[in-house]
Amino acid sequence: MTPRQTEYLCIIQKFFAENHQLPPVNHLAQLAGTSHNAAHEMLKKLASLGVIKRNAVGKYMFSNKDFVINLV
Repeated sequence: MTPRQTEYLCIIQKFFAENHQLPPVNHLAQLAGTSHNAAHEMLKKLASLGVIKRNAVGKYMFSNKDFVINLV
């Protein structure tokens, strides 16, 4: 993964640790300091890498419990 992908993953993991769900795209864009489109593209890239996936209703979720880390 690239440093930027890792940065997004850390943002997503921190949000998940606090909210028990992945952030909405608009909120992720705000947290990452990017546009909605850039955040959406990053989610698609992380999905193609197998880090996250879409569930039955189309929301993103972690593909593997190993990606969910306890951030202290």
